[in-house]
Amino acid sequence: MAKTDPEILQMALVGYSRELRNVEAKIVEIQRLLKRGVKMSAAPLTSGRRKRKISAQGIKAIREAVKKRWAEFHKLQAEAAQAVSPELKQKRLAALAKARQAKAEKKAAAQSTPATFPEVPSAIM
Repeated sequence: MAKTDPEILQMALVGYSRELRNVEAKIVEIQRLLKRGVKMSAAPLTSGRRKRKISAQGIKAIREAVKKRWAEFHKLQAEAAQAVSPELKQKRLAALAKARQAKAEKKAAAQSTPATFPEVPSAIM
């Protein structure tokens, strides 16, 4: 906390005392309302605008449009999957197998030989 001056602390005390009285007054008001049995609205306050409703026809149109979009999407996905020729697919699988074999060999070589560190020249030490 910064340097505390008694005058500043006194002003803070006055301000907080006023806030405390305001809060206590509001608590008393709420308790009085509760004792009288005033029903408070549970609905949140809104800007007064009503929620728009979509007609059954509108919902149907949206549903059909979404179905159409997804059908087009799936159609394009299926075409893209079939676009790869069998020769190209075979070539890709061979390259993948070759890469996996190289990775396995590299891993086996690393496990079979212990790690060696380069010698440090004695001039540095």
